[in-house]
Amino acid sequence: MIAIKDMMFTTDALKLGSFVMDWYRVAFILGAAVFTYLAGRRGGRQEQAAWWALLAALLAGRLGYLFSYRSDLSGLGTGNLLRALLDLRTGGFAWTWALPAAVLTAGLVARRAAVGLLAPLLGALAIGLVPLLLRPASSVSELPRETLLMRLEGSGQTSQVTFASVGTPTLVNVWATWCPPCRLEMPLLTDFARQGYPVAFIDSRESPATVRNFMSQIGFSGTSFIDRGEVERALGIVGFPTTLLVGADGKVLERHFGPLDRAQLTALFARNNVSPK
Repeated sequence: MIAIKDMMFTTDALKLGSFVMDWYRVAFILGAAVFTYLAGRRGGRQEQAAWWALLAALLAGRLGYLFSYRSDLSGLGTGNLLRALLDLRTGGFAWTWALPAAVLTAGLVARRAAVGLLAPLLGALAIGLVPLLLRPASSVSELPRETLLMRLEGSGQTSQVTFASVGTPTLVNVWATWCPPCRLEMPLLTDFARQGYPVAFIDSRESPATVRNFMSQIGFSGTSFIDRGEVERALGIVGFPTTLLVGADGKVLERHFGPLDRAQLTALFARNNVSPK
């Protein structure tokens, strides 16, 4: 990790004091700011077209992503689908839908003047890629097997164990009850756990009673774990939720910062050939 005063560059995110933002959002926001600034300097139709194109890209990108995973989202209902579309916290974006929508919108709004947006677009892409190219690589390659954890049974009993007892392969989810995005994804993760997928819930530094009460509220009676800080340090956790998929050999296959939705979680297990036990 590289710290500059209150700014920290980590594998998963840019951290400014207590504020944490993943690198893809940093890249998108930076690129969007550059695009609209450069287009704004041109004024007239080009400035107006830039804002409409940005809005069209956001909506089309989300719609395309949800459409790609429509079979996994078919049971959500209209209201939940709308919330899934608007809730950008969960990520998920289809550039193959977003870029054509942006180009078409710019053409409709600015018409012949739309070609003048090419330079702002190229500038935005160049600047937006910088955070993704410069972010630090992960130094965590495998499960810290000797790290201590508290094991919390559904019955309320606790015991001290090592990370090795979590088992592999498994999806390791580091979370906290006070974290809104964690609470957002927890029903989904517990649903996959009940289906037999290997999911290990590791709460950060809270009391067994707090964790047990929350798990009981969402209807999960399985085993979970509590970390006192050792796991966070060993895995380089800077924000919640952070999820790591660990292979059968104990190697970290993938890591994801922020909440997962059903489509992302299904794809994560599928591309790593992890199935219910």
